[in-house]
Amino acid sequence: MAAARKLEFYPAGTPELVRSNQKDLYYRDYVTSLLSDLTEPLLPRRYWLLYQRELQLLAELLYYSLTTLNGNQTLGEEYCNIVQTNGPAIPSISRRIVSVVLHVVGRYVLERGAGLIRKYTTNRTMEYVMGNVEEIMKISNQIHLSFFYLFGVYQWLSKRITSIRYIMIRYSLTATPPNPYKLLGLLIMLQLAIKLMTRIKSSVWSRDEETKDILNKAGATNGAVVSSIKCSLCLENCTCPTVPPCGHLYCWSCIIEWVSEKGNCPLCRNPTQPRQCVPLQNFQ
Repeated sequence: MAAARKLEFYPAGTPELVRSNQKDLYYRDYVTSLLSDLTEPLLPRRYWLLYQRELQLLAELLYYSLTTLNGNQTLGEEYCNIVQTNGPAIPSISRRIVSVVLHVVGRYVLERGAGLIRKYTTNRTMEYVMGNVEEIMKISNQIHLSFFYLFGVYQWLSKRITSIRYIMIRYSLTATPPNPYKLLGLLIMLQLAIKLMTRIKSSVWSRDEETKDILNKAGATNGAVVSSIKCSLCLENCTCPTVPPCGHLYCWSCIIEWVSEKGNCPLCRNPTQPRQCVPLQNFQ
């Protein structure tokens, strides 16, 4: 007679969490569709279209209220035989409420709040941060998702904040299946690194262009000033005498054109940027 297999608890892996979320997403969309059909004849067409996102959030809250907040598994969790845990116990109702609220309406509240702050603030730094809150959240979610694919613990930021994990109930296996999503996590990390480098390069380039415009205006203002000292590049009298950090003297247009292309002083090869060149006032 064959021995009965023993039920054991294992930390839920990345594949189980992904499949569970896909199943939940299907049923959340189904509830959203039902709620949308229910409210369409009750609301004016304009408002029904205007509040589609709010209806979707309401449908998600309804779905999780009937499952997670009611102490039950979601349909996706039930499908994959996984259960939420906090340490050795089931998460408390308060912890589950915080998790659901953060997951469903956290981003919505942040975006709306950022819009209001940006509208009424007079602080330029705060206005800039609030104007980019959506991009910041997008990058944060991508970083979190890459860690999830690599290590497979918390699929959502709300679960990480509330320390809610998943265990899987199954019969004992001889080996733990490998994580097939690690490559995807590495690719997301690589994409973020490339995006960050591109953003930094673009920011530096914009700053250089702004400095060059300021210097060009200064050069145009002093363009009529001609020195008796000859420019080492054009070998003529310096027009709008200008010095880089090393102290050599050139025409404004000559040295700006040179350092923009070469990035150094033509005489001593000292590294030089256009923004470091200073036009001299009243120099003859």
